Parts: sequence; C-alpha cells; structure tokens
Amino acid sequence: MGVNAAVLFGRQNTVLHHAVQHCRVFGIGTLVECEGASIGASHSYMISEPPDNTVRSRRVTVPNLGGYIGASVRYQNAKISLGYRADEFFNAMDGGQATAKKYDRGFYGPYLNLSIGFGG
Repeated sequence: MGVNAAVLFGRQNTVLHHAVQHCRVFGIGTLVECEGASIGASHSYMISEPPDNTVRSRRVTVPNLGGYIGASVRYQNAKISLGYRADEFFNAMDGGQATAKKYDRGFYGPYLNLSIGFGG
C-alpha cells in the first residue's frame, strides 16, 4: 500500500477549431437530406457559419494525488506485483470553448508488474 503526491508545473496550450452548418428547409415534406439534394420538400440549402478559432496558452500548476494497494511475490531473480492504482490530477485540462474551464483528470485501474533480474 502506498500514497503519492506531486505538483506539476508547465504550459497548457489549447487550440480549438469550431465550424457549424445549418440545414434550412422550405416547403412541404418531412424527409430531407441537406447535402444538396432534398426529398419531399420544395427546396433546402446549407448555411455555413464562419469557423471560430480559439487559441489559449498559459502557465499552470497541477496538483496530483495518488495511491495504490497491492501484493507482490519475490522469486530468486524475479518479482511479480499486482494490485489497483489511482492517480488524480486536479485542474489539469482546459475543456472550455470560448473561455477557459478547468477539468480534473484521473487514471484508475488494476496493474501487473513483472521484474526479472539478469545477475549482477
């Protein structure tokens, strides 16, 4: 069993490209394809909005907290460990679009480690 803590320092870059298309339908009909052809309608057409690009770059400090629980067996020149590990990074990701929005990122799951020694 063990616990770990860390602080990561660095630059966080976010690059977003957002494009939107709307389908406008006029006339009678319910089945419509907006890729240029329409079925059962007088006419339809696509409206494309200009793409919206967002670029952000800033310095961040990300705290990390983790831990594990497991068991290991040692042989003459080998060791096998297995258990469960969890790591959580707080405010690690910028998931916002027009403005920054911080999200946590976690990694969880079982692990298996095999170590083999070759003398020495």
